[in-house]
Amino acid sequence: MKIIIFITVLIIQITNIFCQKIDVYIDDSLYIKNKKLPISAGEFKVELKDTLPDGTYYLYNLTRCDSAKKDINNIIMIGTYKNNLKHGEFYEYLKFLDENSSLSEIKNYKNGVLNGLQGFIHNGAPLKFYNNYNNGKLDGIQITMGKYYVKKNPICYLMRIDNYKNDTLIGWIEFYSNGNQFRRIEGSLLHGRAMVYEYNHNGELTRKIAFEEGEILWIEKYENIILNEKIVYNNEPDKISCGFTISEDGSSYFVYNTLPVNGYILYYDKNGNIIQKVEYKNGKMLE
Repeated sequence: MKIIIFITVLIIQITNIFCQKIDVYIDDSLYIKNKKLPISAGEFKVELKDTLPDGTYYLYNLTRCDSAKKDINNIIMIGTYKNNLKHGEFYEYLKFLDENSSLSEIKNYKNGVLNGLQGFIHNGAPLKFYNNYNNGKLDGIQITMGKYYVKKNPICYLMRIDNYKNDTLIGWIEFYSNGNQFRRIEGSLLHGRAMVYEYNHNGELTRKIAFEEGEILWIEKYENIILNEKIVYNNEPDKISCGFTISEDGSSYFVYNTLPVNGYILYYDKNGNIIQKVEYKNGKMLE
């Protein structure tokens, strides 16, 4: 019986340690760190340190001398530490002047690294994006939200879906505000093969682009969903195929000149028959 009572008391004590509520203020240098915001070099964001004693921390937008004013409307972060590391859900709140705090971000941690859902919220409505992490790396479906206004009323819509595997982007879909696809990418633009599909505002296919190892193999152009032109590039080592760029992380691209340096263009009639072939060499059209 004494053993049972001892174990019960021990469990309660351990639970109390993990659930211990610790109030922190923005001038508590023992608990917080200042992190620069990317939007402005002169602004700072207050965050809890990466490692802290176990417990649940409540960070207030107050200095310790103003602790008597603390209430739920002054909270800017809540999070729990286990084994001295961030563990479980962390909640971040925005606080503007005399306005009440509003939930802006949810992060999930496991043993100090991001694991699970990370969501950015505004007044309870999706505004920015939702990310999924697995052991600190982006993995699975990531969602980006867009917003526009109708008579000053905000309208949120699905703007982009990214698909990651072990922190590598392997495809994505972008949308117009009316819900139709803007473009769809299958594969990585930087590694291996990828196929790009571009659409107009009505959801009609306008262009297909084939990539391989960061180079464009060919481009097909469509009019009224009918193929009318295909550009094939004879890519040579250390030479450009046409005018285009790919972002460093492979999450975007831009084609600004489709004319081939070396290659040819096929033109089609409305029945899909080739009616003309124009060849290019060293950026010049051959007679």
